[in-house]
Amino acid sequence: MSATHRRWTRLGTLATDARALVDTRGLVSATAGWALDWWVGADDRWHLPQHDAAVRQRLVDAMPVVETAMHIPGGDAVQRAYAVRDPGPQGTGRDLLVVEIENRSAVPFALALAVRPFDAYDDETNRPTGRGGPAEGGRIGSIALDGLALVVDGRTGVLLPRAPARAASRTGADGEVEGVVVAGQAPAALAPVTCRDGRASAALIYPLPHTAILRVALPLGDPPPRHRRSRPKGAGAAPDGTDAAVGFPAATPSAGQVAKGWEAQTRRPMTLSVPDPRWTELTDAHRAFLLLGAAEADTWADATVLLGALVRWGFAAEARLRLEALGDQTRSPGPADGAALVALADHWRLTGDRALVAEQSAAIAAAVARADRPSRRARPEAGSGLAWRRRGLRAAAELLDAIDQPDAARAVLERVGRLAPPTADHGHRGEGALAGDAGDLRPARVLERATAGLALPAAADRRQAVAPRLAWVLSVIGPTSVWPEQVDPDQPDRAVGRGHDPVAGAAWLRLVRDVLVREEGADGLDLCSWLPETWRGQGFEVHHAPTAHGSVSYAVRWHGERPALLWEREPGPSARVAPVTLRAPGLDPAWSTREPRGEALLAPAAAAPGSGHDGRGASLR
Repeated sequence: MSATHRRWTRLGTLATDARALVDTRGLVSATAGWALDWWVGADDRWHLPQHDAAVRQRLVDAMPVVETAMHIPGGDAVQRAYAVRDPGPQGTGRDLLVVEIENRSAVPFALALAVRPFDAYDDETNRPTGRGGPAEGGRIGSIALDGLALVVDGRTGVLLPRAPARAASRTGADGEVEGVVVAGQAPAALAPVTCRDGRASAALIYPLPHTAILRVALPLGDPPPRHRRSRPKGAGAAPDGTDAAVGFPAATPSAGQVAKGWEAQTRRPMTLSVPDPRWTELTDAHRAFLLLGAAEADTWADATVLLGALVRWGFAAEARLRLEALGDQTRSPGPADGAALVALADHWRLTGDRALVAEQSAAIAAAVARADRPSRRARPEAGSGLAWRRRGLRAAAELLDAIDQPDAARAVLERVGRLAPPTADHGHRGEGALAGDAGDLRPARVLERATAGLALPAAADRRQAVAPRLAWVLSVIGPTSVWPEQVDPDQPDRAVGRGHDPVAGAAWLRLVRDVLVREEGADGLDLCSWLPETWRGQGFEVHHAPTAHGSVSYAVRWHGERPALLWEREPGPSARVAPVTLRAPGLDPAWSTREPRGEALLAPAAAAPGSGHDGRGASLR
């Protein structure tokens, strides 16, 4: 049984939407129905990561490369998982999940790669969610070794660099393959196995010398093409008589090389340097995960969070790709229309992309027309759904005004007043949760969408309430810096919903952005809207943050108890002509300026009530 409690890390490339999952013990799931596990035979016994206590996990360089280390006598066995794009022969590209195991112990060990039934994929979309588990699905009807390809249910499942030294297979009727491996009874060759009940399993065993690394690859997405064999079935042929048309990649990059590639992908105009290394690590990781998860929102309400984070962190082109499909993805009135319009208006506000708004003018008009259709529901519309419709109509008015249709914009605003007042919608968030709303800042029994309730409140007297909730949310984060969809605060290892929720990561990025740079009203911009106590007395910088008022950069230095602020704002294509008021409420609530650039020595920063500081940087405890 898995000990993951539905915590996963999602991996993939930016070339396709194919994704894989890695659990907290290194179990890899690259396709529906089964997973690849790894077991290590050391001098003392067989070590199974799903059961051993001495297992650690981390991201390599805070990028989507998962490293799982298990302590064994003499050192560690280390597994890494990461996705690569293999160009393939004659340009036939494919995405692969590479799994590498390194022997960091002082002596050789035996490595078993085990394929067993497991399902963490959605039945309808065939997308990895991490919601499932061994007891909730998974099926393998047949396994065979065809040359250097392990064939699972007639499809290439695992590509091998060389033949295994020993191998074992089992059906559910004759027990688990784990028992054969642990007992040292694995034969020299893998016997093809078929199981009508879908409980087939197999293990491939390799000797791994000291410092050696073994890499295997799992195809992602649609199965690779296969062709009919010219010889009869048998002697390692797949049960359906087919053969893999592609083999192990000629050149496989290392985990470190893939991590560096991700760093280059996420190096965009907005950069920051803050005193807390954990904030930096989480932000770096979730910028990469944001690129992976941007196209995976279940609803447009989720998409507003993902797209808003993309554009605020400098990934406007990636956000635009999703928004180009606006007309195809909003076909019914309600939250979907409203959230999509909000996302489009948000993008326009921060980028000034008038061409995109013009391209979507027909979709905007259709969404506005649907907003007045009577609801078919027997009861009044829920408050969250109606709130989305109101926000969507206001966003539509802004968009129409942007493409020089002021009369149409005024007519849309008149429609907002004709909508019925919303009814209460207690306890429901999901699609109706408004992106950016503060929500209830008290810890809930189950924290939905992990960080979604962390949005920074506008009221200054409530901002300090974020600190205890933020501390709790950071305490329940997974070992690879990701959150599941829902966490039980009393038992953080228990999680439900998505094992790795991209919306939660996007909400974290939104919080960091709001702390550092936050739009306030039509003509306000807050620099350092909230100062975490651990940052007091330490310098930090933000460069090229996209805002509705242009690109903003600033730096904070300290002269004793007084912060010094240096700032520069470059107006963007959508920036308003009217002056913009810059404030720094986290540093000096009384300070403001309308100068686009300059420097100022601010008043001594006041400590938060009950923080244990007297404002002079010294602890009172």
